[in-house]
Amino acid sequence: MTTNALLAHLSGRFKARREPIATEALYYLAEHYCPAREALTRFVRNAELLTGHPEGLRFRSEATSPEREGRPDVVGEVDGLPLLMIEGKFEASLTEYQPNGYLAGLPRGGTLLFVCPGRRVVALARQLAELIPAGQRTGSFEPDSATSTHWLKLDNARHLAVIGWLDLITALRAHAGHEDPILEGELRQLEGLVQVFESGLEALTHHELACGIGDSFTKGIVATQRVVGALQGQKQITTTPRAPRWKVDPILDRYYYGSVFSVGPTTVHIGFEPASWTPDCPSPVTFWILRSSIEDADQRSHVHGAYSLTVAAINSKFGQHFDGFEFPAEELEADYWWAPIPIPPDASEQHCEAAVRDTLANLVRGLAPPDEEA
Repeated sequence: MTTNALLAHLSGRFKARREPIATEALYYLAEHYCPAREALTRFVRNAELLTGHPEGLRFRSEATSPEREGRPDVVGEVDGLPLLMIEGKFEASLTEYQPNGYLAGLPRGGTLLFVCPGRRVVALARQLAELIPAGQRTGSFEPDSATSTHWLKLDNARHLAVIGWLDLITALRAHAGHEDPILEGELRQLEGLVQVFESGLEALTHHELACGIGDSFTKGIVATQRVVGALQGQKQITTTPRAPRWKVDPILDRYYYGSVFSVGPTTVHIGFEPASWTPDCPSPVTFWILRSSIEDADQRSHVHGAYSLTVAAINSKFGQHFDGFEFPAEELEADYWWAPIPIPPDASEQHCEAAVRDTLANLVRGLAPPDEEA
């Protein structure tokens, strides 16, 4: 089960950098779900400080304080004491206040927790340890194999911790179990966002550095614009697509450049997914229909029938380009239906336009409500 409550809460922040989106999502989960709040409270290792507070910490987002420098992304408090400070990182470097400005306001027994991509944990822990004066720390970071958290003991029974984003989500999920399917849906949404954010930070491969990706990337965008343009003249479209733009699809966990249109009650997404353009799918532009947006069983069956006919037509007409290609939504109960818009390689522009229009016309005609098919 999934829910769009988390994404609705974050909708106004999608133009922001990765860090504030993810940390605001973490604050939202702590604010609305007791298991998430309890799991985060466990990062305060001095349990006696929470005596008399059965619900654990109370959380604030981007909290400022006159007692410390900087502004941690999320703060968990008990009686006004910030026992847990959380700072989220993806690609951003440490600021002038991190970590010592935050530690200046961290009370006895408190924890300063940094959350970053998993592959950055060791390097970030090393960098943080070098910045803390020797008199304020004891020993070096020690990894906890159970949670993949790296811990550093500080003076006054305080701790500094570093954990990967996906490991933190795993910890939240483990504490909650399967008792709250709504929370599980929210965790999946956050997990998808984090995976998308982290995938954008992966190092360039030797092939990318040697061959370059700029021209191919541009071709994918241009091809998408042409496909969206070809939809403008299609009959039976209820809501015509707007100009394509960059978006993130939390269900498919992908960035894509595209648009949406409607045929009757069915919404179709169409666009260029860079991560999906591989030798196994020799076309930059694809379409997909999300099953979660279709509640009526008869409509779902109708959409699946239209999808199956479209796929059959693609395989029949462009089989030489999709030899051995397996479409992922062959079953009626699939979570989504997805297929490429064939753009024949090394073909004339006129040939490509004809292929695109034939495929789109076939798809739109099949999706049209039965009483409109003609």
